[in-house]
Amino acid sequence: DAAMMDDLPLAHSQIGIGIAAEPLKLRVTGVITPREAERLYMAALTGDIKALAAALPPPPRAPEPAEPPAPEVEVAQPKKGQMTKKAGPGDGAAKPPLPGAQPVAQAPPVPPPMAEWSIVDVHGDAPLALAAETGSVEAVQLLLAARVSPNVGNERDGHTALHRACAAGHAAVVVALLWGGAVAETAARDGGTALHCAAAAGQVGAIEALLPVLEEGVGEEAGNAPPPP
Repeated sequence: DAAMMDDLPLAHSQIGIGIAAEPLKLRVTGVITPREAERLYMAALTGDIKALAAALPPPPRAPEPAEPPAPEVEVAQPKKGQMTKKAGPGDGAAKPPLPGAQPVAQAPPVPPPMAEWSIVDVHGDAPLALAAETGSVEAVQLLLAARVSPNVGNERDGHTALHRACAAGHAAVVVALLWGGAVAETAARDGGTALHCAAAAGQVGAIEALLPVLEEGVGEEAGNAPPPP
């Protein structure tokens, strides 16, 4: 019965491992239901971009910047018997700053909040790590746009999505993660960084993607090109 099958938990059978496979055992927190979490997890695992885009909750909205208070203008009261001057076209315009006056410091921009949900499987992996390991650049970019943290490590070994992408040799994913906020120097529980993973696996492309960031940082000023949209 199709309706009954749709009510069953998603299982590994949907990626061809077997019909009687054990249902997914995901630990879900935040603004996402277990059923939505299963769909999102499977989409990230299989690289189904359309299903992933449909399953992702909307990213949290950044707080609106506070409006700076309007400067108080002192209005001189005319003395008794003094003629008042009619306002001219230049009156009320902003006056140039006095010589030596200090500029008013602007508040730093508030970074957008991180995602209000998380999904972890029985192996301690999150969807971003799975998408990075399979090499799906679009899936990684969708998850990063949803404000998933790029630096969360596996609960067992501490490997982040960047570790996984480097070990698998997905250079384009490495670049997308770095531009999405991944820290190249993050160490796993054994002390190994993403560069160690790439070197141990002989992934030259991943090493070449990492080295400029380790030497000069990430950004247009550092001469690194952003990933394609």
